[in-house]
Formats: sequence, C-alpha cells, structure tokens
Amino acid sequence: MQIDSAVLYIFRKELAAKIIPAQVRQIHQIDNRIIDIELFRSYEKPIHLIFDTYRPLIHITENLKKDTGYMPSQTFCMTLRKQLEGSRLSSIEQPDFDRFLKFNFDRIEAGGKIITKSLCMELIPSAPNLILTEDNVIIDACHIWCKHKKYKKWNKNYTKSC
Repeated sequence: MQIDSAVLYIFRKELAAKIIPAQVRQIHQIDNRIIDIELFRSYEKPIHLIFDTYRPLIHITENLKKDTGYMPSQTFCMTLRKQLEGSRLSSIEQPDFDRFLKFNFDRIEAGGKIITKSLCMELIPSAPNLILTEDNVIIDACHIWCKHKKYKKWNKNYTKSC
C-alpha cells in the first residue's frame, strides 16, 4: 500500500506525540536495508523505531523479540551509531508535505555545543532511502548508488560531504 502525503502528515503527528522526547539508546541492523533504533523514554518502556527501505515503511513497537537475528553491522549502521547514539530526538518534520520524513536529533558535543543531525526517510515506493545529514550536508545514505542523482531532485540545497 502506498502512503499519500495527507496520511503521512497524520502519522507524523501521532508518532511525534508518542516518541518525542526520546533518547537513542542503541542502533542495530536487522537486514541490509532495515535499521532498528531503540529509543529510551522516561518512565516508559523503550520503543523500537524500525526503518525499512525495501518497502517505504516505518514501524514502531515496544515489544521486540530478544532473538531478532541482527546481522553484522554495515557501514551505514556504524555511521548512525557514531553520529546518533546518545542523542535526543527533538522533532519530526514533513517538508513541503511530501512523502519524506525528517527526524532531528540533538546531541551535546565537545565544548557544550548542541549539534543537530537529521535522519531523513524517503517514503517513495520506487526508491525508498534513509539519509543522514548535518546542516544540509549528506553524511551518509543507506543506498549510495543513487545518491547524487536523487538528492538533486528532492533538495538542491543538499551537498555531498567530503
């Protein structure tokens, strides 16, 4: 089933009410294109935010089986761990009411400076992707093979980081 922008808007509002503010506890890779982010919430059970880029889907669950069969982490998962673990989910945006969600994470870096990094999920059926950015600069993406061509389409302000 394809999700249109209006349904995604309602989903975004409900998701934000349920998981903001939450802290990133762990990040795992279930499959080559499925990422599980465990979020810690005060006085509640941890919640798992699962991004599936086979099909453009985002799952949330409080009950994840202990034996999920995580695979050894690939480069993108390791980058997510390095950049997002310990950060706090501050907002979820839907720019221009497109089939695109932007999860903003804040983390206190050296010198007490708060840095915001964004995990962007494209929910386009033909080419779903998960992209990590900071200040509109792409840090990494789940599907690197289509990076340059696609990024120019959805936002001309984004540039590839060196």
